Amino acid sequence: MGNWDYNNYIVEVCLRECMTDNRFLPLRDLKPTIAQYKEYCARHIQTLAYHPLAERIIRFFVDYNGGVYSPDKYNYYEPVKFVFNKNDIRIPISHIAYPAGALYLKKNRVVLISIINEDNAFVWEDGVYLEPKRALPEFLTTIRCSFPITKKSILEPIIQLMIDLKEAFNSDVGKVYVQNTHEIIVE
Repeated sequence: MGNWDYNNYIVEVCLRECMTDNRFLPLRDLKPTIAQYKEYCARHIQTLAYHPLAERIIRFFVDYNGGVYSPDKYNYYEPVKFVFNKNDIRIPISHIAYPAGALYLKKNRVVLISIINEDNAFVWEDGVYLEPKRALPEFLTTIRCSFPITKKSILEPIIQLMIDLKEAFNSDVGKVYVQNTHEIIVE
């Protein structure tokens, strides 16, 4: 990640609500083989995955404070390289509406945003479904914003972003901290 590695202010907000597309939920009880999973998806999930929370989070950054953090690029892994079109966000939404999905949004030289769906992924070994080894966490959505620390860094708008994220998504868990020292600036 180059300059984004360690010397950053991090805004982190956690939400209890899950972003997984509800069409995946019946599969949890089925414990499908890979073939059953593919068949189910072909019948019931014929379009991109979608969840309203995923759309709300992306739209929050597109519209926040006159678009100051509206992304230039996105991807579901590093490097963040696909051009972001704020008028068509169906694919970015789908990246985080799948179980264990992730989305990275980048406003060049300003912020790197990661949105993580902490729901358990479907995993198979030799075509057989494996039960998740971890219990679902209390917080099923994590939003993390990385701001490079420079001589011109101003903390007030970063702290305000954390406050506004918590308010917009009804979260009581959020903080701003320094990435390399883990020093908490505000919770």
